[in-house]
Amino acid sequence: MAGKPLVKISNSEPQNQTPPVSYDIEAELSTANHILVVKEKLTWRNLTSYPTDKIFLHLYPNAYSSQSTKFMHGRVMKDECRSRINLKTVKVNGEDSELIFYFPDTSYRADSTVAYIQLKSQLRKHDSVSIEFEYTLPVPKALGRWGRDKDDNLYFFAQWFPKAGVYRDSYWYCEPFHSFAEFYSDFADYRIKFTLPSGFRAASSGKTLSSTENRGKREMIFDSRYVTDFSFFAYNNLNFSYEKIRNASGKEIKVSYFIRDINVYNIPRISSAVKKSVRYLEKNIGEYPYDHLTIVDILPGTGEVANMEYPGLFTFSAPYFESLETRYPEKLIIHELVHQYFYAAVSSNEIKEAWLDEGITSYLTSKIVADGYGPQSSYFRVFNYFTVTGIEFLNVNGVPVIYTLTKTPLPEYSQTLASYYKHAKSGALNQPSDQLFSAETYFAITYSKAEILLATLENYIGEKELYRLLTEYYNRYKFRHASSDDFLSVLKSEDNPEVERLLDQFYESSNVCDFAVKGFEQAGNSAYVFVQRNEDAVVPLTVALYTTNDTLTKKICPTERITRVVFKTPYKVTGAEIDPERKNLFDLNFANNSYSGERHPEGLLYIALRWFFWMQSLLIVAGGLA
Repeated sequence: MAGKPLVKISNSEPQNQTPPVSYDIEAELSTANHILVVKEKLTWRNLTSYPTDKIFLHLYPNAYSSQSTKFMHGRVMKDECRSRINLKTVKVNGEDSELIFYFPDTSYRADSTVAYIQLKSQLRKHDSVSIEFEYTLPVPKALGRWGRDKDDNLYFFAQWFPKAGVYRDSYWYCEPFHSFAEFYSDFADYRIKFTLPSGFRAASSGKTLSSTENRGKREMIFDSRYVTDFSFFAYNNLNFSYEKIRNASGKEIKVSYFIRDINVYNIPRISSAVKKSVRYLEKNIGEYPYDHLTIVDILPGTGEVANMEYPGLFTFSAPYFESLETRYPEKLIIHELVHQYFYAAVSSNEIKEAWLDEGITSYLTSKIVADGYGPQSSYFRVFNYFTVTGIEFLNVNGVPVIYTLTKTPLPEYSQTLASYYKHAKSGALNQPSDQLFSAETYFAITYSKAEILLATLENYIGEKELYRLLTEYYNRYKFRHASSDDFLSVLKSEDNPEVERLLDQFYESSNVCDFAVKGFEQAGNSAYVFVQRNEDAVVPLTVALYTTNDTLTKKICPTERITRVVFKTPYKVTGAEIDPERKNLFDLNFANNSYSGERHPEGLLYIALRWFFWMQSLLIVAGGLA
């Protein structure tokens, strides 16, 4: 691992029927002192053509051992949120061994989230090694993706055990736990024997093989095959229910709901979002990859446990009293369900190439929401307790009371564009995700910019063609690792110059885009439209010329700062516009895309009246609060 950069690679490894890793874990939870006692057996097989004499391991819980780890990044941490893996024994093939901590980032010498075991001999293709651990693990108040809630009613376990890195092309991919970038894991088989107090119940991202109770303890055995991750949880205050969905091919999917009392009334909405998502994805992308799905409702304030996906399970947390018009919790449910396709089934390096799963998921989430619920509006109400994105004038214990007085239709992708605009020049999609400047930049690039790229590609090549390419990508890499190069090779497979240009400008670089029509001239039967490129991006665009008789169009790819576009027409020109269909969603300013040869004072009057209306509404509400 040392000395080689962590860069993307194409997946040169064949798909294997047997995963390279298996985990056999026995864990017992004490809710009295919040300790997990663990025996873990990890078996790693070299399924590559490259030998190795090391096994690299993630030790994610050690990220919570001090404020000096890369994950904490100097943030203040309460003692109740601290944890680390307290190892008692490490054995390799039955012999005592030790972990050697590895610090690839010299800025965080205190970080101990990556370690390796030095083997006595190299493991060649088809060789395997057995590693056994015994350790205790304090279960902290949740700060990150795992831990217990504030009332100790829920214990959620994710990224909590020594976990093998990914070995590809003679290189171990095993990054320290980052503060906002996520994970990269190999496919594995899991068997978990979990013992807990009988007053608690438990469930997991896999299947429950057995559940027995004896002398005040409950013993449960979970199983999951050929997945990249495994999570489970213990609870004593959630309502359990389930339903079975039968898809078009006849496969039955069991959907289990673990919901807090206050959200039980929302189960029909959650169920509807699940069914709409499965139906849409199976129609347009491919078959749902599993035969089960577990959905867990998380108490707000439980660290970052909520709104996170695992193969076969996801968590969510929604504010109280959400109206249907806000699309919450529907958006959360749909987003996390799409991750069962792009993250769980088609796995990628989320540390370096987070846009692959987050961008595709965000794009498909928007498509499913629009298809299943129609265009979204921003709903502002008075005293209806609707928690919406908007201007909040009064808040009592987190519950909004007064908002402005109307509802406004939201333009398509408006919220995504607003996020992107703030950080449009902050990074390229091919930049390693963990090297983006901040969490806000990370979300703007890996979620928003990636979604805008896919939506723009759709505008250029059509929804049907883009879905065909996404289907090809999904079916080709299902239950495999995929890289950006793999995805781009699918997108470029039709040799479309427009696709090539868009990827070059918005994947390969941080260029931004703004085109303006500066004016037009007419001389005889010739008309000239002057298009100005205000930023660095160069993309194919359509120029429209409006005359008293018809509309003429030409396609251009303006590389110069000012491009003169020539039209032939005997009719009087009334205006000109660039990108009239608004295909290029990366344009930072649509307001300068057109130029009219005629003045329309009624337009100015309309704008003035709307401005006065909003100012009047603002003053009325503000006066009522005074």
